[in-house]
Amino acid sequence: MIAQRLLEGQSYITVSLIPYMTYKIRKGLLHDIGNHQASQHVIAVGTKMLHELNEIFGTGEEGAMGEENHRQGDRRRPKGILMMVLIASLLDPRMKSGIGIQPLHRKQIWGEIQDTLVHMALEDDDQVQQPHLHDVGQEKDRETDAVHPVMNEGLDNMFDELMDHYQAEQQRRNCNNNKWLNVHQQFEAVAERVIDVVIAELTLYRDEPSLPLQKS
Repeated sequence: MIAQRLLEGQSYITVSLIPYMTYKIRKGLLHDIGNHQASQHVIAVGTKMLHELNEIFGTGEEGAMGEENHRQGDRRRPKGILMMVLIASLLDPRMKSGIGIQPLHRKQIWGEIQDTLVHMALEDDDQVQQPHLHDVGQEKDRETDAVHPVMNEGLDNMFDELMDHYQAEQQRRNCNNNKWLNVHQQFEAVAERVIDVVIAELTLYRDEPSLPLQKS
């Protein structure tokens, strides 16, 4: 009942509470099932509820969370907790401790968050927008035209046109290699800087204390 009331709240974010509440429900059921003083009825109902919980949200066991997201549960419904929900939970300052998520899974989720942030930053950074191949080809043509050697009027050598064509091709090929080398070097430099910034920001965020779920 407590979990239901919390997840039905309309004045605060609830999706990030799902991993923790699932963990608490599972922990409570396991406690009741393992209680030797509990009646057979309680144990039977608790066992059935735990089975249903695991069918819908996954077992939460070490190494299982990353696999269960790719499986279908009962009635072809998605099984386990979606990665986006797990990400939302760790990005919620109230839930970022990841209590209820196995350490291996927390490491995977933080890695997913880092990769997503880096990808978003590189997509938005104008400095790393690589030119289209068509545009680069036009620039190379203009550069080649500027350095194309002028033929001798005397045509002393009957092969001079072939030689001119060969030199133009070589020049175009060199321009192509140099331009793309510069683009990739620039991309790598900016990407390295972005990765460093993302890691630093995530480290600061994780080092900050979690926020309380409710005011004292």
